Amino acid sequence: MRWLSATVIVIAVLAVVAGAIVLSEGQRGSPAVDPEDVGGELVMYIGSTKVDVRWEDNPSVDALKALAKGGLTVSTNLYGGFEQVGSLGKSLPSDDRRLTSSPGDIFLYGSDSIVLFFGENSWSYTPLGKIMGLPDQTITDLLDRPTAKITFMIV
Repeated sequence: MRWLSATVIVIAVLAVVAGAIVLSEGQRGSPAVDPEDVGGELVMYIGSTKVDVRWEDNPSVDALKALAKGGLTVSTNLYGGFEQVGSLGKSLPSDDRRLTSSPGDIFLYGSDSIVLFFGENSWSYTPLGKIMGLPDQTITDLLDRPTAKITFMIV
């Protein structure tokens, strides 16, 4: 447990340093995305399983839709025994606030990583959406594995 706390502290420090570097270069995150420019519905697959998601109405989801326009697959890794985390490869607008997750929550972490939860955790995230219509155990079965492929597309 002690190594987990130390790891979280190191990650937080690295995130702060990276944020300071980005801000010092005059970048304030990704430009706003006009949702009308993307069109269509954002859908998500965990592996080959399509999951229904209730997406938030915020600039982060609009930017995710823009990334998913041509299809986007994110490789994620199990972290902490309660979540899958993977890099989006680009920064999205973020509005982090202290949240407590529950199974099915989809959050943006550090503006460039997506987190899918099958357990609970409290940290600063930007909410993206919530998996709907699946029992917690099914969500756990889909996500409680060493790695997962998460695919986003516009249909």
